[in-house]
Amino acid sequence: MKKKEFNIKTIFTWLRSEKGKKYSFFVFYFFFFIFLFIYLKVTSNYEVDNSENNYRFPYQISILENNNYSFQYLLTSNLKEEEYLVEKSNSKLYVKDDQGIVEYSYKNGVLITDNDRIPYSKLLNIFELKRLIKNSVLETETKMNTTGETIYNYSISNQELANIFNVSIDSALELNNNITIKSSSDKKIKEIRFNLLNYENMISDSKYSNFEIVFIFGDANE
Repeated sequence: MKKKEFNIKTIFTWLRSEKGKKYSFFVFYFFFFIFLFIYLKVTSNYEVDNSENNYRFPYQISILENNNYSFQYLLTSNLKEEEYLVEKSNSKLYVKDDQGIVEYSYKNGVLITDNDRIPYSKLLNIFELKRLIKNSVLETETKMNTTGETIYNYSISNQELANIFNVSIDSALELNNNITIKSSSDKKIKEIRFNLLNYENMISDSKYSNFEIVFIFGDANE
């Protein structure tokens, strides 16, 4: 007995038959729900920020906005190395250095303090951090199969950084800088790395061969 071959043409011919018409409704909804399931599975990995154009973060950045947490702040360069311990408690942010503790307060999304001696303190503000990411370009996204961690590599221009830090710059000196964010398998941020060499050399009298800021996060108190 000759085996019947199936191809696109025979499938469409069957669907146009009386028997096929009876089942086409169920076939359509079968594939529709498969597509819907896949779509929801993919998009559920993103966190939507409704404050600005529904920007979608591929990690749980709202944990840093809504909960208390702590992290290590490392500034490393060929000219200096500095370390700070940062703790967020409700609307307060405490930064410890070798001189003591600097206390910041959130007011309308801005960090306020009487003694702002911490370099790049705007990066400590979760709202400024979100703004920074929104104005960056995601270049690559790499998932580590062994750990489930994901590494997101962004680029951001000198001009965008100058806008955030309220600095006037020469547009002829336009170069990019890099931001790397590492998230865990459950999408919690573990580390943020800012390579700001081009920006720092543009605004500073010193000339660095490397200039990097790293935030290493502990678990948030949810």
